[in-house]
Amino acid sequence: AIDGALITLHTVGHVRAVHKGTVLASGQLDQAKVPVTDFRTETTAIDVKSKIKLRKLYQEAGLNCKPDEETVVAEQFVEYMTNLAAKAGGEPPLPESPKTTLLDPIRGLAGNEMLAAILKEHDELKERIGAWKGQAKLAEKRVPEWKTLSLLLEHARLIPEAAELQTEADAVRAERLLLEESDPLPPIRDKVVKLLR
Repeated sequence: AIDGALITLHTVGHVRAVHKGTVLASGQLDQAKVPVTDFRTETTAIDVKSKIKLRKLYQEAGLNCKPDEETVVAEQFVEYMTNLAAKAGGEPPLPESPKTTLLDPIRGLAGNEMLAAILKEHDELKERIGAWKGQAKLAEKRVPEWKTLSLLLEHARLIPEAAELQTEADAVRAERLLLEESDPLPPIRDKVVKLLR
């Protein structure tokens, strides 16, 4: 009877069930798991409309989420956002990676409390997904171009005229301009190529 009550409370979202470190989605808890599952009361209720909003946000991040799996995917979402921020910047000449301070308080929560915190920052998170994805894609394209330019400058180091071009490249690195809207690399690269030819 107690096992049945716990399963029912979990199914309707009144308790959170953690089995071997994994949050169980609604319907995943069965009688065999009850003795080795950690239960916590859910103090925050998330309505159906809010769950749909969450699933759409997860979809923006490329994460699939079935109904009643919002809590399980929430942790994956926070992890995805952290990794995306890391790819949207890095070592010079890339700009610094975006700060993830918005995610820090969310990361420390679990269950419906985590969902409520994500919902609270929904618009900001959605905006950051778009911005960070754009930066990550640009970085993926321009980092190899930067490596090519560095190699060309290395080959041209004995040509006196190349010193000025090396200074321009050094400025791109120092000021972390690689992801600027106007690509700073082609003008330098074209001049280096001309010198080498």
